[in-house]
Amino acid sequence: MPSTGAHAEALLCASTSGGFSEVRYLSAMSRGPDAEPQWNPKADIFVNADGDHIIKVEAPGIEKEDLELTVEEQSLTITCVRTDPDVGQSHYLVRELGNKFQLVVEVPWGFDLQRAHAAYQNGILRITVPPREIKR
Repeated sequence: MPSTGAHAEALLCASTSGGFSEVRYLSAMSRGPDAEPQWNPKADIFVNADGDHIIKVEAPGIEKEDLELTVEEQSLTITCVRTDPDVGQSHYLVRELGNKFQLVVEVPWGFDLQRAHAAYQNGILRITVPPREIKR
């Protein structure tokens, strides 16, 4: 998926021992003028003491089945559409706009997305990407 450049609502480059990770949220501007608001959950990316690349996304109030993870080369795409039972109601305060998000994480080459595993517990999606095994 190509970068959205200036249209990205958030762009985070986090330096890791294996290179750089890039996180992109697609903005409503890049999706078109009639696009509905998009939810942008908080994400933390780091390398843990074991050398694994960790991606943590705060996604409270959704079902595990609402999450979709896809891998293409070194890109991990996290997509979610949450159902809101209160749609159409009058709200006095709305903490998060939109009921869907798409997050694209470019994982450094030194990590093996094909061996990654994910867990969703207590509103936190945690994806662990182990280092690539180098054959000698």
